[in-house]
This record gives sequence, C-alpha cells and structure tokens, in this order.
Amino acid sequence: MSALRFHTTRHSASRASERNLSFEDLKNVVNYPDSKQKSGRGAHGGQLTVFRKSVEGKTLVAVAETKNQDCWIVTGYYEN
Repeated sequence: MSALRFHTTRHSASRASERNLSFEDLKNVVNYPDSKQKSGRGAHGGQLTVFRKSVEGKTLVAVAETKNQDCWIVTGYYEN
C-alpha cells in the first residue's frame, strides 16, 4: 500500500482528545493493524474500515475511511 495522507475531522479530533488518544496513535493503528474489518462506505465515497491493534494489553480501535491515498480518521477508542 502506498503511504497514506491522513486527515482529521472536528468530530475525530474532539473524540480523540476526550479519550486521551493522539492522532499519531490512531495513524499507527491504521498503518500497522493486528486486524481490520470493512464496514461500508464513508462520507467521501471511500471504504470505511475498523482497524484494531493491541497496545499495552488493551485493544485500540481506529475507524477510518480510505480512498486512494487519502485516509480520514473517523473515530478511535479503547475496546473493553
């Protein structure tokens, strides 16, 4: 896969801040996931995907829309 150009939205930036997640953490999950699951189409016409990665004993989830080399982080959270 080519290098992705990452974008954020007001929603994802505020949610990440509320959940003490950094944009870099979420980019890392997208770039190096332990698993990923396709989940429909996004607002930009791209593929919505749920990415998961184990981080310090917890599962960090990043939901992102990818289209060509663009990637919009939709939201992120730690799974229980």
